[in-house]
Amino acid sequence: MRKWLVVLMLLSAGWSALEDALLAPGPVSGNPLRGLSLEAPDYSDANPAPLQYELDSLYAPGQTVTFEIKTLEPRITAAEVSVNGVRTVLREYAPGEWTGYCRLPAGLAEGVYPAEIFLRGADYEASDRAELNVSYPLAEIKIDGLKTVSENIVREELLIKPGDFYSELRAEVNRQRILNLGFFERADYTRLVRGQTSVLVYTIRENPRLNRIIFAGNEALSDAELSAALELRPGAVLAVRQMQKDLVALEKLYRDKDYVFARIDSVERPSSANNYTLTYRITEGRVGAIRILGNAVTQEKVIAREMDMRSGDIFNAAVLREDLRNIYNLNYFAALAPDIHFNEETGLIDLDIRVEEKKTSSINFGGGYGQVQGWFGFIDLMLDNVMGSGQSLLLKSQFAERITSYQIRYHNPWMWDNKTSFTGRLWSTYGYNYLSGQRELRNGWSTTVGFRRTRNIYDSFTFRYEDVFNTDDRSQDYLDRAVAYTISYDTRDQWMNPTTGLHNVFSMDHSSKLLGGSINASRYSLQFNQFFPLAEKQVLALREMYDYQLGDIFPAEQYYVGSDTTVRGYQSVFAKGNERAIFNIEYRYIFTEIFVGVLFYDIGQAIKPVADPLDEERGFANQHGWGAAQGFGLRIITPMGPIRLDYGWPQYREFADGFLSFNIGNTF
Repeated sequence: MRKWLVVLMLLSAGWSALEDALLAPGPVSGNPLRGLSLEAPDYSDANPAPLQYELDSLYAPGQTVTFEIKTLEPRITAAEVSVNGVRTVLREYAPGEWTGYCRLPAGLAEGVYPAEIFLRGADYEASDRAELNVSYPLAEIKIDGLKTVSENIVREELLIKPGDFYSELRAEVNRQRILNLGFFERADYTRLVRGQTSVLVYTIRENPRLNRIIFAGNEALSDAELSAALELRPGAVLAVRQMQKDLVALEKLYRDKDYVFARIDSVERPSSANNYTLTYRITEGRVGAIRILGNAVTQEKVIAREMDMRSGDIFNAAVLREDLRNIYNLNYFAALAPDIHFNEETGLIDLDIRVEEKKTSSINFGGGYGQVQGWFGFIDLMLDNVMGSGQSLLLKSQFAERITSYQIRYHNPWMWDNKTSFTGRLWSTYGYNYLSGQRELRNGWSTTVGFRRTRNIYDSFTFRYEDVFNTDDRSQDYLDRAVAYTISYDTRDQWMNPTTGLHNVFSMDHSSKLLGGSINASRYSLQFNQFFPLAEKQVLALREMYDYQLGDIFPAEQYYVGSDTTVRGYQSVFAKGNERAIFNIEYRYIFTEIFVGVLFYDIGQAIKPVADPLDEERGFANQHGWGAAQGFGLRIITPMGPIRLDYGWPQYREFADGFLSFNIGNTF
């Protein structure tokens, strides 16, 4: 405790009359100006106090008290300190600095004892009072009441140690630190005096042992899943701090599984009344009303049937994201926005889905140049989402110098109410076959029934009926009657222009004479498509594809490599056969929702070619090994699908040796 003593000087005998009026006769004791009503001087670093000294807050009996006094008064020639009636003379070891030692009696009782400082000079005398607080130091700190919890755990929390002086404030702080460990329901302390020492005793009552830990209100996550997230276990002493960590862990578990509105509503702590059971009561957040807004054309059931989330379900953000993805991939809407809000009246999570419809039907016509068909023109009529029902009808025709084709396709994504789709196709194609080099007529039809097995797994069964007539060599005519099965795993965010996700497809196709055809053949195909977002508007797209077939394979039915759908940049096929492997990589930059720029690298090969006598006549030799190309392109997104322009050139060749291709639909 730092005290300041202001000493005012009486300089001459002229002040004696004033001194006689203010002070009683006799020796000086105390401050000679203590009775004056004067304004306290403003001491600062520039104007320091004339006297400074410092004492400890507490002393023990028998302890030595050190007095160090600093003064700016030059007239002082002697200084003394009196403690409990015992005087000690101070020594001036430097100008204005006095020091001395006083040993307290060993038998002093606890309490406050006066100390008086005397300063004297030839014409100067003053004194000041101080106080010494005497207390018994703590000889021991005891901890009573522990049964299970280690005493060391408790002692590590104590900020007061044996040998320290007792302090009510510090004792209370320690009590709170003990309670904050979480193992105890109560902690008290008592100070006991024994002779000239004291003992601090903490009496603790432990929390009860847990008999059971149960959950109430959980449906989305099982008891086993929730229990695995806890560190507290039955049989352990309830630790409140650990219980609080477990609360955080449980809510994090729900958030990690996208149950974003789930929370621990309350905790019932163990007691004898509930057989020492710890109960977590959970509110998982249920869905209330779901409304579709903004759909003027599309029927509400067409949108609602794409959703797995239903009123009364537990709200899950991942389920909602997938539902929105399914709705957006219908390709009926230009914008889609969910509005999620908590209904205070019902305590449920209400969901509004606002849609902005776009034109879905279109007529497209135009022309261009393709590797297969040469110069061509086309006209397509697409009637999509007919009368808002989700059904579509496509009428497609193409007229080219090498090939002419017509196609009618009907598609109903929900032919029946169990997520079963139906697709029917009818086609007729006449013209130059890209592989055989001969003219042929193909007439056929097919039906496909598709199923959505899970959120991301789809499969379908197809029956195909096709008659093939080779007008240049009728010995190549055949009837194809086939059944096919396809299964796919699709997590793409959108099918038209994906930016993330996977699209993996396996298919097998079997042509059989037993079905009325003239050939037996089997075809297998495996394709992996992956899409990785690199940065805003940038996507890396990869495709790995493998095809294999065996049986009665005509030259015109071989797999080929070197085209706008396999390895771009070649003006003609460089390899064909019954086995094929292709790898594509594309860097896509999304300029707008309509225009996408592409840099690509393709590599592929085909082996096991079918013997074709016309190959020698045309000078075709199957390239051995891999063929590769690189290039760039542009995608124009339309309701019919992306219009694709690609310019590529083969590896190890000049840029001018490349080829520009035009087509509709993504490469993958």
